[in-house]
Amino acid sequence: MAERSYRRTQYFVKPDLQTKYAFMFVLAIGVGLNLGVILALLAPMLKNDSPVFPLLYLLLALSFVVLVAGISILFTHKIAGPIFKIERSFRQIIDEKDLSLRVFLRTDDELQELAEEINRLLEHFRNSLLLENQKSDAILAKLDYVLANLEGENALPATEIQERLADLRQKLEDTGLKYKLR
Repeated sequence: MAERSYRRTQYFVKPDLQTKYAFMFVLAIGVGLNLGVILALLAPMLKNDSPVFPLLYLLLALSFVVLVAGISILFTHKIAGPIFKIERSFRQIIDEKDLSLRVFLRTDDELQELAEEINRLLEHFRNSLLLENQKSDAILAKLDYVLANLEGENALPATEIQERLADLRQKLEDTGLKYKLR
């Protein structure tokens, strides 16, 4: 199987999502730069022998780190949470072998479009498999009829049995999902 080479031609593919997270990234850098400036301005005060300034310096640095970490966790949760939910939904669908299950995300979560496409795919597979099951059931019913009429006083002539078996063989060839499996 030949590997395909992918090269991005468009980097701004989800403008709303990318703009929001680019803004948050720039904001975090801005907060970090401001922290550096504030700490640099406070540094000369550390030369005093007063214990208040080093404590203030440390408290300010820790508060900025905690603030930036908290904000980053809140914003990354909007992506990490849906990814976790989608993975968990896939595991449940596979474990329960139930294609009627769907992926549901909170309304304010990112990746809503992905969840909708996954649900469309699951619905398509479910409908395709239902149709294939109906075809299989019909073939089995016809096969049962032929088998029941092989012997006894209601036995079918050999030519009719051959025709029905050939018909069933053709129907079996026509069944099956027509997806590329390579």
